[in-house]
Amino acid sequence: MHKEGFHTVAIPKTMDNDVPGTDYCIGFSTCVSRTIALTNSLRTIAGSHERFLILEVFGRYAGFTAMLPTMAGAANRCVIPEFKFNIEHLTDLMSQDRMKNPSRYSIVLVSEERCLKAGRWS
Repeated sequence: MHKEGFHTVAIPKTMDNDVPGTDYCIGFSTCVSRTIALTNSLRTIAGSHERFLILEVFGRYAGFTAMLPTMAGAANRCVIPEFKFNIEHLTDLMSQDRMKNPSRYSIVLVSEERCLKAGRWS
C-alpha cells in the first residue's frame, strides 16, 4: 500500500511477544491473562486428583507466555525455548513442589517449542 502512495503505519500483533524492537505486542496481555485464568480454573482438578498438570502454551521462539504467568503465581515451573532443560531435573523439582503443596499437585507451563517431538523432549 505504501508503494501505491497510501500513508501506512504497521503495528505488529503477536501473542508470543517475540517481535524484535518492541517491548510489548498487541495480544500478549490477553494471552497472559487468559493463561492465568485457565491455569487457575484447572488448579482445582489437579488438586482434587493430586496430579501433575502440564500445560502447553504459545511461545515458539520466546517464552514470555509461559514465564509471565508462572511469575504471577499461576504455575510452579515453566519451560521456555531460551534455555535447555533436563527432564529428570524438572520432574524432581515438580515432585518436590507437589510434596510441599497440601493438595499434592504441581503445575508446569511449557512453551510450544519445547513440546514432545518424536518421543523425546527437545
